[in-house]
Amino acid sequence: MAGGLFALDLATNLGWTCAPVPPGPPPTALVLASVRMPEPPGGIYRVGTPGCSVGAFLSDYGDWFDRKLAALEPAGVIYEAPILPKMANHHTSLKLMGLAVLTATICYRRKVHLLGCEQPSTVKKHFTGHGDADKPAIIATCMNLGWNPIDDNHADSMALWSLGCHRVQDAARQRRGRAA
Repeated sequence: MAGGLFALDLATNLGWTCAPVPPGPPPTALVLASVRMPEPPGGIYRVGTPGCSVGAFLSDYGDWFDRKLAALEPAGVIYEAPILPKMANHHTSLKLMGLAVLTATICYRRKVHLLGCEQPSTVKKHFTGHGDADKPAIIATCMNLGWNPIDDNHADSMALWSLGCHRVQDAARQRRGRAA
């Protein structure tokens, strides 16, 4: 995927990773012995200011994401499905779901392929081999790959980037198979 894949762990403390899709298997705990890849660039972004309105929160994210897309020029975007806490109030629900809606909207407007939305358990299973892996397990897998995530949000985006790479590589193999 020319231009790279941009992975987003959508939350108030947002993790992001953007790098080209590797030619070989994507890095995971399951292929550690055979794969050593450079750490994909990324980081964290604190969306909004504490206590800000839903409008200010989403406006801040939209501006940040639009600037990132313009600067990084990724070919595709993948994000982790927002998980609403059991006791989430309306304000929190709007913020979390609004991040997903804005991601899709801005990708559409910029004509950036939206690879999709992944469930956290799918990301964890791909990256660590366990769908119920906790945050320290995701960070440990990153560290075992020689990567140094800033925090668990950044680590989640790295794991999501790995899954996105797998999805892109599978699609390319399927296209080659149909063309043969």
